[in-house]
Amino acid sequence: MPVDRLSNINWRLLTFKCRLISQCGSATISVIHTDELVSEFPEQTRSMRNALAMRVGVSHNGMAQEVGLVPDLIFGLRFSDGSRRCFMVEIDRGTMPIKRTDVGQRSFARKMRAYLAAQSAKQHEVQFGWKAFRVATVTTDRSRAQSMKEALRELSAARSIGPALFWFALRDELRPAVR
Repeated sequence: MPVDRLSNINWRLLTFKCRLISQCGSATISVIHTDELVSEFPEQTRSMRNALAMRVGVSHNGMAQEVGLVPDLIFGLRFSDGSRRCFMVEIDRGTMPIKRTDVGQRSFARKMRAYLAAQSAKQHEVQFGWKAFRVATVTTDRSRAQSMKEALRELSAARSIGPALFWFALRDELRPAVR
């Protein structure tokens, strides 16, 4: 991940990880950090300039296009039975429109469509070696989260798990309580 992109979101990611660890309880669940997950990627992916970058083919109204997709963060959870769950995280600052009439322009709905297409095409298995993943979206407020969920209901991808791919959280809910 480019350093400038990382520095812009570092404090939010740290807060998110700390809150996640504290809620999971370290006895039965542990966090798998980005570096460890990347070290387990297939060699071809590890040798890429940005191992997290995906090129995803999406279609809308019969028109196909390739969309670039780079999550803000990836992490995993390891359970006491040895199984794990992998997550891609999108940290929404409220600056990108949720929907646009021109699907060629960037929007959060286009990003969700790309994640659905990647999951449907099993790109996570080929590129990352993961059996499954979920997208954890951290956004600014309830109204925006609701609008994202509504936009998500309008999207579909054949052989995709659909809206269940996405989890939503509010940034303020992930901050530690003041003591």
